Amino acid sequence: MVKIIKNKHILEFQIYNKGKQISKRSNLYWSDAFELLEVKKHLEVDSIDIQIYTDGFKGDEMPIDETTVKTIPEAQNWINFTMGELIKKGNEKEKS
Repeated sequence: MVKIIKNKHILEFQIYNKGKQISKRSNLYWSDAFELLEVKKHLEVDSIDIQIYTDGFKGDEMPIDETTVKTIPEAQNWINFTMGELIKKGNEKEKS
């Protein structure tokens, strides 16, 4: 089991097709975002904007990383990679 320490992270994404936003979700945890994208894998998309924030206090979230990808599998891969890197950094800080 993976342990995320100290700060939690929330994700937000917007899915676009033909220049129009067709879906937007905010305040998702890692697994929820991944699963929601899996459900939406049938959608035709041009791009997906993804942002990761710290789980701040009372709307005081801080952006950590963001990207734009062209497919839902790319979005899922980016989320997994980025969250893995954040977990590694958190575990390194805890050891020191």
